[in-house]
Amino acid sequence: MDVNVMDILYAKKKSALQFHWDSLWGPAVYTYLNLSDIEQLYNIATSIRYNSKIEKKYDMINKIMVNRGFKKFHAGTNRVVYQYLEDPSFVVKIAIDKTGMGDNPAEYKNQFLLKPFVTKVFDVHPSGIIGTFERVDPILSREEYGYVASDIYDLLNDVIIGRYVLEDIGTDYFMNIGIRKGFGPVLLDFPYVYELDGNKLFCNSLLSDKTLCCGEIDYDAGFNNLICTKCGKRYFARNLEKSVEQKIVMLKGSLDEVQIKTKLIINNEVVGIFDPSKESDTIKR
Repeated sequence: MDVNVMDILYAKKKSALQFHWDSLWGPAVYTYLNLSDIEQLYNIATSIRYNSKIEKKYDMINKIMVNRGFKKFHAGTNRVVYQYLEDPSFVVKIAIDKTGMGDNPAEYKNQFLLKPFVTKVFDVHPSGIIGTFERVDPILSREEYGYVASDIYDLLNDVIIGRYVLEDIGTDYFMNIGIRKGFGPVLLDFPYVYELDGNKLFCNSLLSDKTLCCGEIDYDAGFNNLICTKCGKRYFARNLEKSVEQKIVMLKGSLDEVQIKTKLIINNEVVGIFDPSKESDTIKR
């Protein structure tokens, strides 16, 4: 069935504050699948025997899901999506390899950073093999994407970029965007979300004259790649992630509140240590 994107997007559209994302409800993993089903799905995804036989994996997964009343909806690189025929409000994402098994729990965690501008993750199995997700109307063509391009631009530019950095969100990945009825565009695929370190937005590439480029790193016009606007070097989202140490500092408080020990070294010998939480040591020579 063709989706009228314009009708969906603009009919009774609610703002992020008006939309009650936390009230969205969906089934748990074990609502429609039993323990044996999930064990079989896990064995398929982790099987060395079928590691290079993707179509075989799809066939085996399909037999299990069809028997439980599901129909294949979409297939990605590391996961396959099924919809339940008797309830169109949710889908399940099933991992086909170990990467996909990491993507499901990653999206469960990341949804709390990006809500309500992502599909809600209702439940994920502890193994990561399967998760239940809110179903929205997917964008299936560049033409549909073009109809709502300005709204997608506002989502990426005003809400996400500047605070977080993500992969696969641009025009080349239009099928990673969907439309929530009465709300607007949301991200469908978001396992790789990183808190942005603004200090890393400057290119560290060496130029031909052996000097650092220091150009600004930004998304290209289609939000497909992170590139240096000066020399053109490509970066990945994880390259711009805030380090673990910085995240700990942010959790503990401002930089003024962080206690830092300092060593005084003379002739390769530590002659004193300054610890702001204690009285200063006397330096003896």
